[in-house]
Amino acid sequence: MRLGDFNRLLTFRAEAWRGASNRMGSAMHDISWGDLDSDEKRAIAMLAAGVSVKFCDSAALLTLISIGLIKGSRLTPVGERLRTEGLEELAA
Repeated sequence: MRLGDFNRLLTFRAEAWRGASNRMGSAMHDISWGDLDSDEKRAIAMLAAGVSVKFCDSAALLTLISIGLIKGSRLTPVGERLRTEGLEELAA
């Protein structure tokens, strides 16, 4: 296999994975704050506070990215909704 073919194959797979992740995230609107473990909750709180992803638990970040709560190093609208839900739960 030539290097150019190999690079195109990797690019295609990365785009296909990214697309699958986005579709999965958009289907996960019914997840609740209670469904998350403590590391995932902590990562959401840290990102909302502006802390770098470097300081968040890597396994929690991968989970949150795969379910569509984080994109890049920011919370998605669904992630923001969950953070708000968690704060409301604490205040109750």
